[in-house]
Amino acid sequence: MTETRTLNKELAQRVLDQVLFHPELHDQNTWAESIPERLRTAPITAALLEECGTRACIAGWTCILDEGTEVQIDEGGYPYLEDKTFAEHATELLGLTTQQAHEIFYETSSMAAAGKLHALLEEE
Repeated sequence: MTETRTLNKELAQRVLDQVLFHPELHDQNTWAESIPERLRTAPITAALLEECGTRACIAGWTCILDEGTEVQIDEGGYPYLEDKTFAEHATELLGLTTQQAHEIFYETSSMAAAGKLHALLEEE
């Protein structure tokens, strides 16, 4: 049986815009970096991460940019989700198949991962 899902185009475009317009904040090798101690009490938002220079991968940015997702911060300042991994939650939020998610989220090249997300948007 073939897995099918409907791509959340609006969120996918917001994530793509984030990583293309702020490539210095996109790193496929980390879900999200540690947030400076002075900002750890603030809600996790794209604006906060842009201010402090924290980098995240496409799955991390998906969760951060989704207004309904509450990203927590552990004692070391690292963002996390309460019940799922960033990849699991981002897969659901974006409406990706398991194969699509694997191809994008586990791509170690930031440019290649952004290109794969862009290609999905173009297919729709």
